[in-house]
Amino acid sequence: MAITYTVESLSRAYAGRVPWDKAQRDEGLSERAAITLRNRLSRLYSDGTSWSGHVRVVGTDDWTYDVERGWAPGSRSKLVRIYHLDDLS
Repeated sequence: MAITYTVESLSRAYAGRVPWDKAQRDEGLSERAAITLRNRLSRLYSDGTSWSGHVRVVGTDDWTYDVERGWAPGSRSKLVRIYHLDDLS
């Protein structure tokens, strides 16, 4: 079964616990679409020195993901697991 991804975003900064249950969700995305959207939103919420929002990628396997840049010329970025949602309980 192929994993699909959800990009969750909050348009304001939170100190401490981030209320992900209130996040805007874009669901059913492919890896490429999730990377593109996550990067776009991260740039939107960062001015280089501070954050004005939060963005995360969650897979249908209940893992959160981050984007690992492709470092070789012509290589693509990919999603890498960070932590399982059960680890947050």
